[in-house]
Amino acid sequence: VWKTSNMNLGTYSSFTNVLIKIVNVTDGGNNLYIDNINLGLLPTGINVMDESIPFSIYPNPANEAFTISYQLPAAEKVLVGLLDVSGRILRSMEDEVQSSGTHQIIIDIENLSAGMYFIRLTTGNRSIIKKIIIDK
Repeated sequence: VWKTSNMNLGTYSSFTNVLIKIVNVTDGGNNLYIDNINLGLLPTGINVMDESIPFSIYPNPANEAFTISYQLPAAEKVLVGLLDVSGRILRSMEDEVQSSGTHQIIIDIENLSAGMYFIRLTTGNRSIIKKIIIDK
């Protein structure tokens, strides 16, 4: 049975960052499916990515290895991580200060199962996440 629910979040309209948590209590019942969440006229679930750092992953989908390529405008500390779909860090590839310029990391996927993963590139106070598909 589909139901519509409306909640007044006006109290939080002046906040710049709000996290909304939906908790389902079913006493062991069926799954809960949530669809069409609207907050005023703004779409939800869309993060504006910081594209000030050129960042690419190729080939995508990958079946043997893939390359992460990024360009730093200045020397900065760089963190690069491979995450699963739940956000758990599977591998950390870089955690060091790197010089300005183009950098590449080749990732062997021999120990990864087929599926969707994410690469998170963090430099300074910016973080960019891109999707990689492993197709073996």
